Amino acid sequence: MKQFNHIMVIGGTGMLAEATRYLCKRSEVLTLFSRLGRSVEGVLANVVPIQADYHDGAYFAEAVSNSIVQYGPPSLVLAWFHEDKPAYQLAEQLAAVGSLFSFFHVLGSASANPVSSLVKLRQPYEALSNIDYHQVVLGFKHESSRSRWLTNWEISQGMIQALNANKAVHIVGCIEPWDARPS
Repeated sequence: MKQFNHIMVIGGTGMLAEATRYLCKRSEVLTLFSRLGRSVEGVLANVVPIQADYHDGAYFAEAVSNSIVQYGPPSLVLAWFHEDKPAYQLAEQLAAVGSLFSFFHVLGSASANPVSSLVKLRQPYEALSNIDYHQVVLGFKHESSRSRWLTNWEISQGMIQALNANKAVHIVGCIEPWDARPS
C-alpha cells in the first residue's frame, strides 16, 4: 500500500483499531474521528484524535471541514457508521472539496441481507464526483455446526485485506447462507 498525505478514519477506535494502526504507518497525518475523541493505544505521533459525534450532523461536518483546512483533503477515508445517512453526508462533503479520494465504507452484515442490495446502496456514492467508492461488508464465521460473529482482530485483518485488494466490494468472513448468521 502506498503512502498517503492525509487519511481520515471514522469509527476506528474499537473493532477497527488494528486497521487504524496499520493506516497510521502509511500516512503523514491520520485524523481519527470518534464520539469521545479517543485515540488508539500504541498509535504513532501522526494521529490526530478528533472528538465529533456524527449524530450531531452540523458539528461533525464542521469538524471535518476544520480538519481539511488544517491537513488538506484526505486521499483515503475509512468510515464505519451505524447509519447510512451520515456516511453519505460525509462522502458528499468530501466530494465537494474537489480532490479525488478513496472511500472505504464499512458495512454490517445486514447490508448483505438478500432483500437489500449492495448495488443499490452504492449508486448514490458512485454518482458523486471525485470518489473511488468501496464497500467492506462484515460477515460471520462458520465453525463446525455453528456460526459466530467475527472478532475485532478478524475484522481489522479483513479491513487491511480490503484496503490492499482495492476492490469495489470486499466481504470479510462470509455472508451466506443468510439463515446461518449468528443470533
